[in-house]
Amino acid sequence: MAKPGALPPDSRFRLTREGGLVAAPGLMRAREFAWGDCQPGRQQQRLAELVDVARERATARPGRGDQRFFRLELFAGDDLTTPTEQLTIDETDAPPRLVALWEHGIPSLDG
Repeated sequence: MAKPGALPPDSRFRLTREGGLVAAPGLMRAREFAWGDCQPGRQQQRLAELVDVARERATARPGRGDQRFFRLELFAGDDLTTPTEQLTIDETDAPPRLVALWEHGIPSLDG
């Protein structure tokens, strides 16, 4: 597990919402962004805090039954094939800011 707030400047992220009654990869929408896409200061601080909360709430067995969950994959550099860290959070335990990030992207870190 990484240290709180420890995000390399070349970090990239993929956030997906998965699960539910039908596991259909075509219905799974991913949101991808990079640390550098965030404005220095407030957005980057909020993203680092959000990753820390996701680490605290992560579970090894998400989405039991028909429950949805979020998968947050962290990548280093240009390698988008092998995540350096992968977190799964049950939808019911997901912080509101994580849901907003998935729905609206980086601008949601402003509010």
